[in-house]
Formats: sequence, structure tokens, C-alpha cells
Amino acid sequence: MEDEYSVYNQYENAPKLRIIYMHLQESPTVTNPAVVKGATVTTSMLVGKVGTTGASTGNHLHFSFITDGGTDASTISKTINPMISYPNMNFTY
Repeated sequence: MEDEYSVYNQYENAPKLRIIYMHLQESPTVTNPAVVKGATVTTSMLVGKVGTTGASTGNHLHFSFITDGGTDASTISKTINPMISYPNMNFTY
């Protein structure tokens, strides 16, 4: 998806949980045509390429977990730390 802020992708992982990747280099459907609304995303699937779109001063990934009805990355009060909230998930960074 794309808006005035950046090229981004968001996933609904569970009820009321969104995972957002922002400042992507290009539309996720260009990076991987299989990444479309309603598709199942797996751990080995390329979902985007790091970029500097939107209000950004350099290449980086804005990665957010938003819960309780938050709808986008500006919902700061709804942003959570996934390593604390989901300790059983295997995060690799």
C-alpha cells in the first residue's frame, strides 16, 4: 500500500493485532506478487524491501505491532513491544 507517509504493508496476525512494515522501497506486490490482501504470509516469504519512502532521512524499516483497534502507525498509544507481549514467538533480527 502507499500513502503520503510511505510505501507500507500491514498484516492482521490475530484479532485486533496488526503488524506494519513502513518506508518500503516499493509496493509489496511489486516485490512479491503473492503478497496480496487475504494471502497467508509464511516465515520464508519476502514481504518487502527496506527503503526510505515517506518522512524518512535514510533507509530503515519502521516495524510496529499495533493492538486494541489501532489502525495505523500513528496510533502510538496502541503500539506494543512484541518481544514482551508475545514471548513465545521466535523473533529473529
